[in-house]
Amino acid sequence: MSFHTRHIDNEQVVRLFNSGGTENIRRLYLGKVDALITETGLASSVSTILTDSGFNKVQQDIEIVRILQKHTGVDRIIK
Repeated sequence: MSFHTRHIDNEQVVRLFNSGGTENIRRLYLGKVDALITETGLASSVSTILTDSGFNKVQQDIEIVRILQKHTGVDRIIK
């Protein structure tokens, strides 16, 4: 057996969103992996949102879009 880690950087999160929305992001973060290593900023914020039991799926999507807007400097993202 091996230990499967996944490294996620901020720009990877932006690319994933652009290619498939929050579902792509969710698959990357919540897929089969033993440990996530995230870049400080956007990538680590997304990780916090997806692991917070206080958010349901819709709230997670809203928060992810909100921090993507902040990170990219875009006022409105339509997906």
